[in-house]
Amino acid sequence: MSKGDKVKFTKEVKEKWESVLKDDETLNWMIMEFGEDRKHKNRIHVTDSGEGGLPHLIPYLDDKKVQFVGLRITVVEDATGDEEIEKPKTPEDETRLSVKRGDTVSLRPRFISFAYFGPEAPGFQKAKRANQVPQVFKSMNKTVARWIAYDKSNIAEKVFA
Repeated sequence: MSKGDKVKFTKEVKEKWESVLKDDETLNWMIMEFGEDRKHKNRIHVTDSGEGGLPHLIPYLDDKKVQFVGLRITVVEDATGDEEIEKPKTPEDETRLSVKRGDTVSLRPRFISFAYFGPEAPGFQKAKRANQVPQVFKSMNKTVARWIAYDKSNIAEKVFA
């Protein structure tokens, strides 16, 4: 990679990502793009951010651009009815604390990032940015999934599940 391909990030990118990572923050997604002018062509800046989830950010994805998304999602683990507990066999067993799997539902935050290579984005732009995707993903720590989406069907909720 040449020195000219090194990605730079605005201060706002780091600040917004830190907010997305915090469970007590309402901000849970952000969209970033490279600058368009010659001076900032390799500098990433935040273009949109907000609350909600995937359905809320999709309208901000532009089919004519290459964009990067960072998102906090909530994973729900509901194991109700996974396992049956045995009946106590002795009087001592009745006094022991027993927990049945599925007694609680677990909510866990997960962080994902993806690059959106809009289907109408210029081929040259996609080729140049494809080499920079790993640098952008590296800056978005704590993500459990990273991929490139080439159209909006690659970012549907069923893909996340």
